Amino acid sequence: MKKLVLSFCYFIICVSVLAQTQYDYYDDDVAHQKPLITGETLLGLIVLAAIIFVVWLVKASISSVNQSIQESKRKAESARIKESIAFREKQKVPVDLGLSVMWAPCNVGATTMNSSGKFYAWGEIKEHYRFTHGLEGDADKIGDISGNPQYDIARYEMGDGWRMPTLKEGLELIEKCQWQKVTDYDKRGYNVIGPNGNHIFLPFTGMLTSLMSTLKPHLDGNTSYYWLSTPFEDIYTSILEFEMEVNPEKKRDNPRCDTKTFRNYGFCVRAVKDY
Repeated sequence: MKKLVLSFCYFIICVSVLAQTQYDYYDDDVAHQKPLITGETLLGLIVLAAIIFVVWLVKASISSVNQSIQESKRKAESARIKESIAFREKQKVPVDLGLSVMWAPCNVGATTMNSSGKFYAWGEIKEHYRFTHGLEGDADKIGDISGNPQYDIARYEMGDGWRMPTLKEGLELIEKCQWQKVTDYDKRGYNVIGPNGNHIFLPFTGMLTSLMSTLKPHLDGNTSYYWLSTPFEDIYTSILEFEMEVNPEKKRDNPRCDTKTFRNYGFCVRAVKDY
């Protein structure tokens, strides 16, 4: 920018010198000769130079704005990456509730502490699940999948000793902890407070089923589902289930772990870790 302004000033000085030369030319009583540059041409050059300078100035301003925008985007992306890294580190810090195992502070695949995370079929380690283990009923051969990286999505995704909770550990979470419902606008679920006063938040999740071609969570308005690692007979598996609003006519415990469900549904997972 500075160089261009200096160049423009230099051009004006040159034009001024040329104009003075023309003036002297006429003053030397040689008016019978045709001048090299007429006054109209000189004025046109000055106007042209001014137009070029203004155009360049506008382009330079636009370029500066674009550079500022790009720099802002780079800073925002850098901040997002740092925040994502910090969250990934935080989500692997187990919470000691005073139980037999420690619990993860958020769901597998979650991007925030309050989000549902990803949905998986039981025994599958891909988000867009294939329903194989649920439909083939081969859990009798697999057994409890807790800690098995071939079937346990918590161990597969998080590693470092993380695993799916067993039915026993799910029952312990229900029986030994206080469950406090949270119904904030951007936070719906339960704060689960352990015997030692520490707590985790289990968000309202909904579910995915094989009948949903869009593979989007089905929020039935009331129930959340979390996989447990312990299978039942045939094609059923245990889950941790809770409702936001309890229907007294159903006469069911809330929360509960004695529910049997098909393995091909898409549920969330909250991991546990041994001390």
